[in-house]
Amino acid sequence: WRGHPVSQRIIHWYGNGLSNNGDSFYVVA
Repeated sequence: WRGHPVSQRIIHWYGNGLSNNGDSFYVVA
């Protein structure tokens, strides 16, 4: 996945697999 502009921030989604939470994502400023 690319970066989805959310709240003036780009959130990259983990498409490789699910993390512990399952909905894990990291915000890149």
